[in-house]
Amino acid sequence: MMAEYITLLNRTEDFTEIPDNRMSERDTFFWSCLYIPLVILSNLANFIVIWIILSQKSMRKVTNYFIVNLSVSDIILTTFNVPSGFYYMTQGNWPFGDVYCKFWNFIAVASMSTSVFTLTGIAFDRYVFIIYLLLFAFGVNVLRQMLSLVFMFTLIMFCRIRSE
Repeated sequence: MMAEYITLLNRTEDFTEIPDNRMSERDTFFWSCLYIPLVILSNLANFIVIWIILSQKSMRKVTNYFIVNLSVSDIILTTFNVPSGFYYMTQGNWPFGDVYCKFWNFIAVASMSTSVFTLTGIAFDRYVFIIYLLLFAFGVNVLRQMLSLVFMFTLIMFCRIRSE
C-alpha cells in the first residue's frame, strides 16, 4: 500500500499538462461551484442577521451586538479574502499587487482575531449572566469598551505578526 502511494507521488507526467500552477478547467469548475454559492450565501445570511438585529428593538441586546460584530467580520472576510484567494488558488498567480497582498493578509488576520475575541466576549458575557444571575448585566458602555478591546487586540496581533 505504501509503495503504491510513493509511486503516485513520484509520477510527474500528470503534472506536466497544467501550465504555470493553474488548476485544470474541470477542477476550476468544481471549486467555482463551491466557492461562488459560499460567498453569496455567507454575505446574504450575514446581512440578514445584521438587518434583523438592528431593525427589531427587541433584538438589541448585548449578545446580539456581539453577533452583529461576528457577522460584520465574516462579511469582510468573505468579500475581500475569499474571491481573491479563490483566483489565486485556481490561476496560480497573484495579479492584485503588493498593496492588496498586504491588505489581504491583514484582513485575514484581523477578521479571524476579531471573531475569536468576540466569541471570548460572548462567553464572558454569558458567564457573568449565569454566575451573577442578572445582578451585573453588561450595559452599552461596557459593550463599547469590550468591542474596543477586541479591536485593539486585533491590531496588536497584526502588529506582532508584521514585526516578526
